[in-house]
Amino acid sequence: MNDKETKRKLIDKYEIPINHLDFAYIGECENAREMEKIVQILRSGEEGYFPDLTTCAENKLRELKPNSRLFRYEEKLQGREALSKQDWKPIFDWTNNIKVKDTELSAAAEKMAKIDLGVPPVRKSGAIKQCDENNELKAKQNGSVAAATSKTSTERIKSTDYGKWDKYDADEECLRMELAEERVQEEVERKNRLNNKNRNYKPNMTTTQLLQLKR
Repeated sequence: MNDKETKRKLIDKYEIPINHLDFAYIGECENAREMEKIVQILRSGEEGYFPDLTTCAENKLRELKPNSRLFRYEEKLQGREALSKQDWKPIFDWTNNIKVKDTELSAAAEKMAKIDLGVPPVRKSGAIKQCDENNELKAKQNGSVAAATSKTSTERIKSTDYGKWDKYDADEECLRMELAEERVQEEVERKNRLNNKNRNYKPNMTTTQLLQLKR
């Protein structure tokens, strides 16, 4: 036996007598639950196709139980084309309003960023300034030494130039390098003194104090 033969009919499953599938009985029936079963049996077509009787049973069930689940039908999901232009209008208006507000907020933010609030810049501490000055002096000193070294390297005598080697005086070259280093050191010390005087200078200093600074 196949599945169709073993499957019970709804009329047997619900235990509804065959004589209840009748206009007279349906018109007098007051049991909503039984009427739901009769409607299901008639819709299934297992006992035959009776459109008028099915409609009569559905109308009776609608009187007894208007919210019956048998009156619920699945509807297909509708796309955007299901809405008319009139239905789309409030959606488009809302979208445009949001875009306008976003533009206004962006413009206001840019305007606020350009406004000068008159707040002075953050001051740097003296220690940081001193470090910056020391770094500048070291950089200049290193640059001077590097320049002197590069000058010496450019004047280096080739190993095959025997004529210049005969004229080369090692003592004189050492003396020249020492003088160059002394000049660099004196320049650094002079700038350090100037920086110290500038830091110690005050607008309301007396003449005596200014003379002491010059010393």
